[in-house]
Amino acid sequence: MKNPFIPIARSLSLLRHRSKVKTSMCPLNSCKTVTVFVDASQAGVQDCVNVIESYFTGKKMAHKIFVVNHAEPALTLNACTVLNRKDIKWFGRPKRSKKHPVVNGEEDLFINLASKECYTAYYAMRCSKAKYKIGIYPEAKPDTLITNTTGYSQKDIFVQISSVLNSLV
Repeated sequence: MKNPFIPIARSLSLLRHRSKVKTSMCPLNSCKTVTVFVDASQAGVQDCVNVIESYFTGKKMAHKIFVVNHAEPALTLNACTVLNRKDIKWFGRPKRSKKHPVVNGEEDLFINLASKECYTAYYAMRCSKAKYKIGIYPEAKPDTLITNTTGYSQKDIFVQISSVLNSLV
């Protein structure tokens, strides 16, 4: 049985913290900082993180990669910050304290590769003050929506997103 207070807590938290910044499609060179959310429940997470890391390092852009892990064994991955269960509140919002990784929402470009079931990535996208948001499901209200993602890995989706980002002038 699901906790009936979770939807209420999520709604209140979103009402309180959601971003009211106007967003729009913008070229990559106008974005100084990037945040990418990846879902740890899907296969090939480290490969996806490596591709993202090499792409933004090659572009010389400041970036943060967050991997959301709701499974019980804590993950340790290279070149990213893993948000384990201890870093996420009981209703799905990232914790805000000195003990936990900082998800502050002050980036210029936000990319969400996580699935619909990952409320933490959804919350971070809705509350982000980014100028440009890219995501894979419409409920998060991204500026660029990536559709038909079934059967593709997060790495494949990011490769397609990177080709779109390269084409923006």
